[in-house]
Parts: sequence; structure tokens; C-alpha cells
Amino acid sequence: MKKLLSLSSLALAAMVASVPASAAIVVSFTPASSHINVGETVAITMSISGLDDEILSAFDINMLFDSAVVRNDSVTHNVATQWGPASEFNTVFGVGDTDVFDYTYDDDDTVAAMQANSFAVLTFGFTGLASGVTTIRLGDDLDFERAFVGRRFELLDVEVGTACLSVGTGSCGGGGTVPEPAGYGLAGLALLGAGFASRRRKPV
Repeated sequence: MKKLLSLSSLALAAMVASVPASAAIVVSFTPASSHINVGETVAITMSISGLDDEILSAFDINMLFDSAVVRNDSVTHNVATQWGPASEFNTVFGVGDTDVFDYTYDDDDTVAAMQANSFAVLTFGFTGLASGVTTIRLGDDLDFERAFVGRRFELLDVEVGTACLSVGTGSCGGGGTVPEPAGYGLAGLALLGAGFASRRRKPV
């Protein structure tokens, strides 16, 4: 029993210690759920909010989608309105994967003086190719597929949502932008599971 209690305490401590200090910065997609017919187009905008004292000085993201259902035809770099002219905007279109890498050469204070707390970052134009449903989401790599850079070239702690896009007979159902689950919950459950497993093990 003591072993079970100690493992449970360890699991709880791991969950509490792993909770991000701030989850105020959010990247979301609008509309969160949309439907088009085959051959029609739709615009989905990626926005950032809750920057407060932080800034967005660069980002490297990979927008992923099902290439059998939709095609990404265009990307509008809305972030240009939040940066000065000394900025770079790069887009590489792939099959089911659009890579966008944008950054500004301006110093942190200059960016902070012209940047809003919340704004549209990118707008993606999609064309429906076949009936079906796809999730519009960012890649999993925190360094190269969903990297958002703030002051002093440090990565921002960002909560990222998703969007659902249906085509033809496809349906998103309830749909909506749902923040992705944090890993601390899974870690805590794993530790709790280990505790219960050791309790049920019979001595040899």
C-alpha cells in the first residue's frame, strides 16, 4: 500500500511540475470548421493571440492536410502588417504539407512598438479535390514544424489548435478548434498505471 501511495504521489507531482507556467499564447485557425464542394475554394486564417509582453519575431511552421481531399493553392503573409520592411517571407508548397518560414531583421523593441497583442499571421487558400474530411494542423516538430520565436530568439510556449475542412459529401460533424493535449497528462497516467500494475502483481 505504501508503494502504491508513493507512486501515486510521484505521478501527481510529475503532472503538477509539468504544467506550463503560461499557456496564454494561442495559435488558432478560423473558420474552425468549414465545408466546400469539389472545385470550390476556402480561406483559413492562422492567428496568434495573448502575446502581451512577448512578440512574434519569426516562425517556422508546416501546415499539414490530406492531399487527396484538398490542395493548398496560396498563402498570404498577414504578419507583414506587424513587421517593418526589413523582413523575409518564404513559402514552399508540398503534397499535403506547406512550409512557411518568416522572420524580421528588426530588434525586439522595434517589433514590440508596432505589433498588436493579437493578429492574423497567415491565410491559406484551399481547393476541394474530392469528397472527404481533413484536419488542418501544424506538424509535431517544435523546432521546425511549429516553432514560434519571441524576444531574444527564444521559442514561445504556444498552445496550437486545429481546424476541420470537409469537401463534398464529407462532414466535420461537431468540428471546432480543439487545443492539442499536453504531454504531462499522459505522463501522469502512465505513472499511475505503473502503480496499479505493481499492486496487482502477486508475489512469486
